[in-house]
Amino acid sequence: MKTGDKITVQSRLRRCQGSRQYGKNTPYNRRYKSWQAVDLLPCEVLFLGYRTLSNGWTDWESECGYIYEHDKYIKAALVIRLDGRSNPFYVSREGLTNEKP
Repeated sequence: MKTGDKITVQSRLRRCQGSRQYGKNTPYNRRYKSWQAVDLLPCEVLFLGYRTLSNGWTDWESECGYIYEHDKYIKAALVIRLDGRSNPFYVSREGLTNEKP
């Protein structure tokens, strides 16, 4: 896939955060940030390129502030709708197709 190709997408990635237990033997929860797929109606978009996103944990330290530790990497495509009034958004590789709607 090249920059500028028109493709069809059926989902997008959204950044979510929640509280989860960090490890099996720890008594406290930490904030977990992850990218999750959200379904869309099939629409035609313009492909801009690939990006690497990550899921991971955040923790507060009094001297440094928030510290982020990655857990897993995700390869995603950056796309934009053809209407010209939308911001670019991320799509997982599974959500991409080369066929037009």
